[in-house]
Amino acid sequence: MILIGILSDDAQTGPLLEESVRNYLEESNIAYRIHSFCKGVEFIRSRSTYDIVFLDDRINDMSLTDAVHFTRIVSKDTRIVLVAEQEQLSLYNHGPEVSDVLAKPVEKADVARVLRHVMQSVKNKEGKYFALKTPRGIVSLFTGSIYYVEVYDHELLYHTEMGDFKTYGRLLDIQQKLQGYSFIQCNRSYLVNMRHVQSMNNDHLIVNGTRIQIAKSRHKSVQKQFIDYLGECI
Repeated sequence: MILIGILSDDAQTGPLLEESVRNYLEESNIAYRIHSFCKGVEFIRSRSTYDIVFLDDRINDMSLTDAVHFTRIVSKDTRIVLVAEQEQLSLYNHGPEVSDVLAKPVEKADVARVLRHVMQSVKNKEGKYFALKTPRGIVSLFTGSIYYVEVYDHELLYHTEMGDFKTYGRLLDIQQKLQGYSFIQCNRSYLVNMRHVQSMNNDHLIVNGTRIQIAKSRHKSVQKQFIDYLGECI
């Protein structure tokens, strides 16, 4: 799950940014949530740990410098994208705080370009590569690319962005190896990557279009972990 914040008081730029970001992520089959704000004070109150934040220089109650500063107070890992007129962008000291820039008027192709660039660094911070031994050989697998792992007897099936991979072992051992990489066990047979959870309902999760049941005994803990991962519950 990618959490994105958009701070813009521009009636044209804000909605266009949200639409362009949404289109790109859906076409890329990436689970996401977008929080849009038109006031700096609302952005501050959210205190969410965003993966990516788009900061428009048109913010009536907050300077762009303050918006960048606040974002860094909440999280040093958030990727920041500045949005402004081309001549204004040259006035800002981008430095290491800023991952990329977008010039107005915003074009969908430019948003896609920026997201391709920024998403790579987001993926890099969300996991690590490890060797997975399968009956067909060794696979180099990135933890962030795993949708979920399911077990049947001693057979493990990894469902990933690269396809499905079969191996053998215990789910408990895999859970320990993936600890710290946003995985939750929603029942005795499934270990789910919260990064790819599209929605949570009373008794199931939707992960990459697949419905996965939540055990009644685990519902409260799964819900809490998912909310903590997103940063807030609206």
